Amino acid sequence: MLLCVSCVGGGLLAYPPPTHALEPPLSSDAARIESLETKAAFQEDALQQLSDALVAQQARIDRLQAQLLVLAEQLQTQSDDGAPAADERPPHY
Repeated sequence: MLLCVSCVGGGLLAYPPPTHALEPPLSSDAARIESLETKAAFQEDALQQLSDALVAQQARIDRLQAQLLVLAEQLQTQSDDGAPAADERPPHY
């Protein structure tokens, strides 16, 4: 039995109510084709939403990696300069 993403993902994607194996059989070829086209359209929409989410996540990962590199360089520069670390007490204490 296949589960649709809207059932598994808690309604993350905008689907109509899920259809399951208990549906009555469609009466004509035109109705079957329409049903298949509807399902294909929703799958295309879901794929686009997932693709957009993936692009956004990758952009965020790229920004975070750039920030991490800047912080690592600052830390390296700080330790190279001999500056005391933030948690060290100055010598006059």
